[in-house]
Amino acid sequence: KSSQLWGLSGSNLFASSTSWNVGIGTTTPSRALTIVGSTSTAPLAVFATTTSVTPSLFVASSGNVGIGTTTPSAQLAVKGLDSSSGNAPLAFLVQGGAGSGGTGNGGAISLITGAGSGAGNGGAFSLNTGTAGTSGNGGAISLTAGTGGIYAGTGGFITLTAGTGGEGPEGADGGLGGNLILNAGTAGGGDSGGA
Repeated sequence: KSSQLWGLSGSNLFASSTSWNVGIGTTTPSRALTIVGSTSTAPLAVFATTTSVTPSLFVASSGNVGIGTTTPSAQLAVKGLDSSSGNAPLAFLVQGGAGSGGTGNGGAISLITGAGSGAGNGGAFSLNTGTAGTSGNGGAISLTAGTGGIYAGTGGFITLTAGTGGEGPEGADGGLGGNLILNAGTAGGGDSGGA
């Protein structure tokens, strides 16, 4: 057929002669490259090398994307590499871009949880560090504001704000504002707790 340029019956690998889109697992590719798996088969797995056991990038049949994992339990799941000799490598890095032009601000990074519906609660945000080994220290959480510019620039602020309480029905009190709780670590057997 003139519209079927190459492929195995056009269902495994197909190129459209009208749009020049390429389809894998589909004869109706809607993008430059369209990959369609089955309900039980992951549509995409990308391996870094020919000897890699776990794909670097994996798209499950559910649509969840895994980096370093073939069982992504969320829309995006990142699993760092284990180390057999020393420190494990950095697993995840998000960095805002630098401003320019003398007055440009650096790029912000924003993490926003989902809104609740009706009586539902808003989504929680949690930062959990790794548990220590037999005699090691637990992982730290560090919040460091930016340094001010050399011409009397003010250092960056760190603001932690609990949620605002909701409005009550007419004639009734509204909801309480959220609590802001900072707890130092619990002491081990006989030792002092965190400062």
